[in-house]
Amino acid sequence: MEIDRHRGSSDDLFTIDMFAKRVGLTPRTVRSYHARGILPPPVRISRTPYYTEAHLARMHSVVQMQRGGLPLEAIRALLNPDRVLGEFVVPAKQIAATVHAEPSLRHALTSSGVLYRQPDGALTVVSMRAVASARSALPAEAPLSETLKLLASTVTAVRPLAEAALTLVRGAAQRHIARYGSRAADLTDLTAEAVRLSLLASATDRMSLT
Repeated sequence: MEIDRHRGSSDDLFTIDMFAKRVGLTPRTVRSYHARGILPPPVRISRTPYYTEAHLARMHSVVQMQRGGLPLEAIRALLNPDRVLGEFVVPAKQIAATVHAEPSLRHALTSSGVLYRQPDGALTVVSMRAVASARSALPAEAPLSETLKLLASTVTAVRPLAEAALTLVRGAAQRHIARYGSRAADLTDLTAEAVRLSLLASATDRMSLT
């Protein structure tokens, strides 16, 4: 499968037929990638679904990994770990039941940003990876409610530092952004990974000194 990596504006939009043609797939296969959690759903303008440069970039990654011999399930786990974690490690239904049982916990999770309230009123976990990390920080016998409380309090404490880190990343990446362009979501992900790598490097340095 060859992909024509379009280099136009990030505002370029493609219908499913246009998108399928660009990535060398059929519309039916594109829809199957949505169903399997490999490709994010299209954006909607009025009632029409459209694909963007971000979708093209994702499909490029999928193709590269397929060429490297990875099966689609492994690719799904790599590209959409939150969905996989929600299916197997920390079931979303279990989180929903825990939050429903403790209204004060729901408030703490929504105010901290751990839960996102959709327009229809439904609550969605923003990052299952964060839930899994909080769970691993506590003993296995700790109830899920304590895991969620730990995560909410940690996010609340770190929020000001996270905003400062994002500002620093924007400044550090300004030259690259001016030359190649970027998307806000990409910088958020980059900030998270830069902070994670910095913490890992600091931990490694501390271990080497002991």
